[in-house]
Amino acid sequence: MTVDPKGCAGDPAYDAGTVIKAHLLFLLAEDDLDKAVRRSLDIFTGAAGPDRDRVRRRCQLRAVQTVFRALRHGPGRERPGLDRDGVVALAGGLAGLLTEEV
Repeated sequence: MTVDPKGCAGDPAYDAGTVIKAHLLFLLAEDDLDKAVRRSLDIFTGAAGPDRDRVRRRCQLRAVQTVFRALRHGPGRERPGLDRDGVVALAGGLAGLLTEEV
């Protein structure tokens, strides 16, 4: 039995944020970040099956949490080369992009 105090274990909508984070460097290489992120979310929701709006909101939450962590603790060791301000700008822009529904 798995106990998850944050309520995220097994939630496909939560996993979408992990997918976006894992593919972030590829997404940033695209000409249109907005279009690339939305396409990734469409592919994920088509494969995993959760509601697209819920996935979008969950990804937005993960981006805001990333901003909070970067401001509080720095960008972390997993993203060398990005300073705190770069992480905040990137995650903040992603959170803003995910605010708008399509």
